Amino acid sequence: MDRAVALALCLLGLLLSSVAAAAEPVVVMTGAEADEPAAPGRVARKLGLAVGELTVLAPSELRDRIRVVSVVDRQDDAGCGGAVRLSTWLGRLDGVERSIQLLEFNGALREASSLELEVGCLDRVPRRGDLQRLYIATAQGALLASRTSGDAMQRFYAERMVTAAQAIRGLGDDLLLPSGVDPKIQRLVAEVEIPAGVRVVAGGEDGQVYVDGALLGRQVERIAPGMRLIQVRGGEGPHEVSASMLYPLEVPTLFWAGPLRRDQLEADLFATGQGVPGTELLRAVQVLLGDPVLVADVDPRGVVVRGLDGDIRAGSEPTSRSPPVVDDGPAATREVTLAWYERLGFGGLDRPVVIGVGLSGGWTNLVDPVAGDLSGPVGGLALWVRVPTPTWLTFAATAHPVARRDPLPDGYDADWLYRAFVPLRAGVRVDGTFDDIRWEAGLDGYFLLLGSFSGEQRFRAGGALAGAATRPIIDSRFALRLEAHLAAGPGWLGGGAVAGLDSTF
Repeated sequence: MDRAVALALCLLGLLLSSVAAAAEPVVVMTGAEADEPAAPGRVARKLGLAVGELTVLAPSELRDRIRVVSVVDRQDDAGCGGAVRLSTWLGRLDGVERSIQLLEFNGALREASSLELEVGCLDRVPRRGDLQRLYIATAQGALLASRTSGDAMQRFYAERMVTAAQAIRGLGDDLLLPSGVDPKIQRLVAEVEIPAGVRVVAGGEDGQVYVDGALLGRQVERIAPGMRLIQVRGGEGPHEVSASMLYPLEVPTLFWAGPLRRDQLEADLFATGQGVPGTELLRAVQVLLGDPVLVADVDPRGVVVRGLDGDIRAGSEPTSRSPPVVDDGPAATREVTLAWYERLGFGGLDRPVVIGVGLSGGWTNLVDPVAGDLSGPVGGLALWVRVPTPTWLTFAATAHPVARRDPLPDGYDADWLYRAFVPLRAGVRVDGTFDDIRWEAGLDGYFLLLGSFSGEQRFRAGGALAGAATRPIIDSRFALRLEAHLAAGPGWLGGGAVAGLDSTF
C-alpha cells in the first residue's frame, strides 16, 4: 500500500511539473493591420483564446522586450588606439597587484582604471579569474585610499568599492575569492546587492561568443546586468578575438556573431508570416524568450497563425494568395511576391464589427411643399454600425434623429414648435491609419425621412460624402470618433458632424 501511495505521489509530481513547464506561445504579428488596436483580439479569437491568455506582440513591442545585438567589429577606437595584447595587459595587471602590496594605491587605482577601459580591445579572450583579479585590485586600492582620506573622498572610495564588488559578483557566484583578500572586501562582495540575472543567449555563425571571458552557448544563461565584455573568437585565428564590445546589459539579449541588417528581425518575421520557415535568427529569439514563437499575418484578408516551421496553426491560407517566392540568397534578402489583387487587400473576412453612439449636429436647407420650411440648424442623437466586407471596403450605416424648434405665430398657446426628422446614411468606406489615428472616407446614399403628413410619408433622397477619424482609448476596446459629411439632393442641401464612441465586437 505504501508503495502504491508513493508511486501515485510520484506520478502526481511529474504531472504537476509538466503542467508548470508548459509554455504559453508568444505570437508576433506582421501584416498590413498588425499595428491596429483590434489586432491582438483578432489573433486571440483565431486561436480560440482570450486576449489575456497569451502574449500577442507587434514587432515594435518585441523590440522593447528583447535586444538583438550584432557583434561584428573589434573596437579599435575604444580609447586604446587598436588591439591590446592580452599578455601585455596581464603583465600590467601584475604590476597593479604589486603596487597594492607596496601600498602605492594611487598609482594602482589609475592603472586599474586604464585596464578596465582596455578590456574591450583585448586581442584574446581573458579568463574570468583575470577579470576578477582586476576588480579585486580596484577594491583593495580603494580601501587603502579611503583610510588616508577625508570624509568626502572616503565616500568616493566607498562607492568605488561597491562598484568593484558588484563587478566581482557579476562574474558569477561560482567564482570564489582567492585567499588573502581583505575581510572587509570579502564581506562587501558577499553582501552587495545585484539585480536578478538577465536572460542571454548566443547565435550566429561567425565565431563563438564570450561574455566576460566565459563561453556563451546556444541555450539561455542568466547574467547579471551591467557593463559586460562581449567578444567573438574566430576569423583571424582559433584563439584570437575577431570582434568585441562593451555592452550595457539590461534586458534579455541575443548576441549575434555576424552581421545583421537593421530590419533583419522584421524581415524574417514577415517572411515566416507568409509561409517561409523561420530563420536561425528567429529560432535563437525563440530560445531567448523561453516560449514557443508563432507568427500571425494580420491584414484585411484575415488572420493566419504559423509556427516557425511555416505550418499553419490557426486560420487558413487565402485561396487568392500565390505561394511565397524565396530567392537563393541569405535569409536577409527573402521576399514574398503577392498578386496585384492581393496588394489591393482582397481576401478573407476577419475584421471586427463596430457599433457606436454619439451626438450629431448640422445644418439643412430644405423647403418641402407639405412639411414646410425645414431649413436651419439641427441636432440630436446618432447611432451607427460598420460591417467589414471580404475586401478592403466596409459597409457603414448611420441614423441620427434630429430636431429643430421654430417659433409659432401669435395666437398659439405654445411658444415653440419642435420639428423632428431622421436622416439615414448607408454606404461604403475605405480606411487606413496615420500614427494612432485611423481615418475613413467614403460615399453614402442619403435618405431624409420627414414623417407622415396627411397620410402621406415624406422623404427626400440624395448622396453624401463622409470622412471620419478615430483614436483608440480604454485598452483599445473603444475609440473616440469624429465624422463629418456633406449631403445634397434634388432641391435640398445639408451637412453636419457626429462625435461619439466606437465599440468593437
